[in-house]
Amino acid sequence: MSKNRLRTECLNLLADYPKDKRSKNTYHITDSLVNHALWKEQYIIAITLARYPEIDTNAIIERGWADGKQIAIPKCRPKTREMDFYLYEEGMELETVYNGLLEPNPDKAKKVNPADIGLMIVPGLAFTPKGYRLGFGGGYYDRFLSAYSGVTVSIAFSEQVTDYLPVESFDVPVDWLLTERGMHHCD
Repeated sequence: MSKNRLRTECLNLLADYPKDKRSKNTYHITDSLVNHALWKEQYIIAITLARYPEIDTNAIIERGWADGKQIAIPKCRPKTREMDFYLYEEGMELETVYNGLLEPNPDKAKKVNPADIGLMIVPGLAFTPKGYRLGFGGGYYDRFLSAYSGVTVSIAFSEQVTDYLPVESFDVPVDWLLTERGMHHCD
């Protein structure tokens, strides 16, 4: 099956995910993450501003602020399909870019050195137990992760985990996978 067809199926699965189950599982995922040593040991945490039907990341971001963490969010550069991370502070004005995504304004936000990001929460639509992921198709994260040396974790509902995904030579697996069933080290 092609990656595009898999993406469509995964987006449909997420869109049809029952509201009460979504809420309960998102709570468990958030709680597990913010109480894990990986979270507690890091100061700068990179995360996306998720959009429905993705797992909501707002509670994670707010908990980061409450815990005194610095939160970094991505700014994509579509021409090169690369991205940079900028500090995201409460009440910060964001700009709306392609597909209605919210991103930091580089003129109003402080750029973060990738080497300073201790924990990166990597988005995706489907994942294998070995940490390979099906992203949204831009390749931004694989490009970034190819040179990133910090810890990576992806959050997902257990239904997003599959034994097989098409893997290409440039795909970079994450270190950890967290579902409502707990944290799993990918090897």
